[in-house]
Amino acid sequence: MEKPEINLKDLPKEINGDRITLKQLNSTFENAELLFTTVDENREYLREWMDWVDPYTKAEDAYNYFKKNEERLANNENVSYDIFLGDVYLGRVSCFGIKNGIGEVGYWLSQKYTNNGYMTEAVNLLEKELFAIGMNRIVIKCDPENLSSSGVAKKAGYKFEALLHADEYSNFKQGYIDIEVYYKLKSDYEG
Repeated sequence: MEKPEINLKDLPKEINGDRITLKQLNSTFENAELLFTTVDENREYLREWMDWVDPYTKAEDAYNYFKKNEERLANNENVSYDIFLGDVYLGRVSCFGIKNGIGEVGYWLSQKYTNNGYMTEAVNLLEKELFAIGMNRIVIKCDPENLSSSGVAKKAGYKFEALLHADEYSNFKQGYIDIEVYYKLKSDYEG
């Protein structure tokens, strides 16, 4: 088998689902304000699971994040989509750490929109496009205590693979935490 050549620039800028739309937003101050405001409104909720939340103290931080994501996309390292329900901003889903046809999907959602299946739909929409451009394996990693995140992985059809003991450091928990790993192969998706 030949090593896959994944080109993230082949992904559509917008992906439409039954209820939601995924959009690759440009680095504008308006988009940065939208991202920052949503993160800021959900800071307490996201903090336990996302160490990147606390350093975001102003919209300029979100703007710089958008710029860095554009660089990562240009370097074929990462792709991020913002999730919309009509005109309402819900959160974000990304694929990163991409190498040899393998990537990790991560996500977050505004608390008031959880438990509606939006993130499961977002993950399934993104994986469909990733597999279409040649991705072979997608993993989702989460804290075993983050039942919402592991629930998304399971509902999206990912299989539990492993529990990695003391695999990541959590600033919120001030210590090392275990990580669950879920995966889906292109052959699982096509089968």
